Amino acid sequence: MTISALIITRGDSPHLRATLGSIRTQLLPPDEVVVVTEKEVEEHRQLLERVLGGVVPRLSVIEGEDRGAARAWNLGISNCDSDFVAIIDDDDLWLPNHLSLCASTADITSSDIVLTGFYSLGGSVFREDMLPPKTLVPTDFMTFNPGMRGSNIFVRRQVIEQCGGFDEELATSSDRGLGIRISQMDGIRYTPVRVRTVLYRSHSGNRMVDPSPARLISFNRLLARHTSDLSEEQIAYTKGRIATFWRYPLSSLDGAECADSLVEGWSDFLVGESRPEDYPKGFQDTLDDNGFELKPFLCAEYHRRMENYDVVFPDSIDFHSPPRHRELIPQSLEAAAHPQVRAWVRRQPRGAIVDYGCGDGSVLTELIPEGYDIVLYDPDPVLEAEHREQAETWGGADASQLVLLQSSSSASASLRTIPINGGVSGVVCSMVVCQLDSEEEVTLLLNEMHSMLPHGGRALLCWCSDSLWEVDQTHLHRVISRVEGLPRRYEKKCHHSEGVRTEHVWDVDQLMLLAPSGLKLEGTWFTWGWDEDEQKAIPWIRFCELRRDAS
Repeated sequence: MTISALIITRGDSPHLRATLGSIRTQLLPPDEVVVVTEKEVEEHRQLLERVLGGVVPRLSVIEGEDRGAARAWNLGISNCDSDFVAIIDDDDLWLPNHLSLCASTADITSSDIVLTGFYSLGGSVFREDMLPPKTLVPTDFMTFNPGMRGSNIFVRRQVIEQCGGFDEELATSSDRGLGIRISQMDGIRYTPVRVRTVLYRSHSGNRMVDPSPARLISFNRLLARHTSDLSEEQIAYTKGRIATFWRYPLSSLDGAECADSLVEGWSDFLVGESRPEDYPKGFQDTLDDNGFELKPFLCAEYHRRMENYDVVFPDSIDFHSPPRHRELIPQSLEAAAHPQVRAWVRRQPRGAIVDYGCGDGSVLTELIPEGYDIVLYDPDPVLEAEHREQAETWGGADASQLVLLQSSSSASASLRTIPINGGVSGVVCSMVVCQLDSEEEVTLLLNEMHSMLPHGGRALLCWCSDSLWEVDQTHLHRVISRVEGLPRRYEKKCHHSEGVRTEHVWDVDQLMLLAPSGLKLEGTWFTWGWDEDEQKAIPWIRFCELRRDAS
């Protein structure tokens, strides 16, 4: 499977560099990136090369015309040369797992289109946004956008070409038009991934979709083409939403007619599609106290729409004051870190994975029954002895899948004395960095990882995020004391075990300054924790992927 990432831009987006950066940090980089721009072609070509050169094999910048987003998307698609096209707006971001998740889903399910979910960022407020629809229903794209918009579209190029691409007669709502076209195709294979992998920016500024009178023309074209497929209630709901949100007179809207009584009395209960928390508190009770003809339909739409946010009104997740986020936070280090580490290993080429500083060995030995070869190393001789006692239990019938390195020498030196079938393909270092208290120790660790990796091989580090330095009490620990310095150090006490441990705060930039020149940063992400004092979500476990140069 090959993938083209496609971006269109007017040429003056302040966020384009960040968008390209999110492509660079993909765990599965695309095979090509195509940018369609209305101006400054050479400047965009240079930017593309600076950010993605050496990471993405093929980079293209196409000069477009100021004739709407749909035409620009279609021009870009015609210049893509891959099996799948992954679209991203010039102000949005992909999380590092976006393309790998979409590609693996399409491969396993033989899907033609895969959609994932959104986070939204407006100013400094970060919140969970829409999830993709469970099924693609043409009429849903008329009544509201069910969760297919720009940056979460991962579609087979042949399919988007067969459906005619984006509708160039629509000056706006081009994603809805595409959703209708694809959902009307016979035999379309669609898979929703109800995981949020896209960060959608909600902001003012110059966008490819311009709120102008042309929007009314686009709405009327959609209404004229598709309202014959809607029920009278759906027509009333669709027209009422357009009239309320965009302040067009109902008389200016085309398409099939509906009874005036169906459009009356309920506009105060409408909500923006990406802000479920804007529903008036006590929505159901308020509806029950009011009498209007469309109420049964509106109640059903309300509850159906909430499924697309995976929330129960009035709860939603807000970075500053999230009412439900606390209960979604993993309640142990094992739940927060171990599944992420194992998922990363499953994406690596087959070969032995070294678990450096493996502790009790539980993180990766669970993968042995899946056929993975695991190499365990911990400098603590007590733990080494425990590993040897457990080896038969972990290794099962095939003991060749488990290799134990001696703690009396470095991991890289031990590896040189032991033949590894297929060689080493990757290294994992889980929760070791935060135990190191000097730059010398960190440098030694990074040099060890570099020595163990083959050219082009990848390593994964995870440790407690540097954001915890400002937090007095998390859902798992309470800070007892802090010591400034490089690195900064704190002592914390576990709420459950009452044990006290010392940890050192390192950030990614510090690590990369200490890394050997042949070890490059591929991407970084985190899992959420909880600040008990501020009652808000915080970055907790930091993950950092490194790659040894291929040459």
